Amino acid sequence: MKPRSLQRLLRCLIPLGIVSCAEIASAHGSHSTEFSGTVERIDQEKHLLLVKSDERGKSLLLQWGRWTTFVKDGQIASASALRPGQAEIFYKVPFFGKPTLEKIIWQGNPKKRAH
Repeated sequence: MKPRSLQRLLRCLIPLGIVSCAEIASAHGSHSTEFSGTVERIDQEKHLLLVKSDERGKSLLLQWGRWTTFVKDGQIASASALRPGQAEIFYKVPFFGKPTLEKIIWQGNPKKRAH
């Protein structure tokens, strides 16, 4: 094979390889995982959340960002309203990077009844 033919072939094959790798990477994180758990620790500055699964008993460190939905008492809330306690967690594990929090649903503290 002539050097020019080899160069042309590589110019075609390299972009195809990159595109196919990108498709594999995006397909990996296409669905989210859901579980009930306990929010143990919240780092508002680093946007990190430590959650312990009720079912498995394992802790998971999740990162949140502008893509994350916070729902408190059935209403959209801000991350600053998040407190330790029981919650429903929806997250994804990307091909590269930390597991990301997609959505968290929790109930606020019930009001104390007056006797």
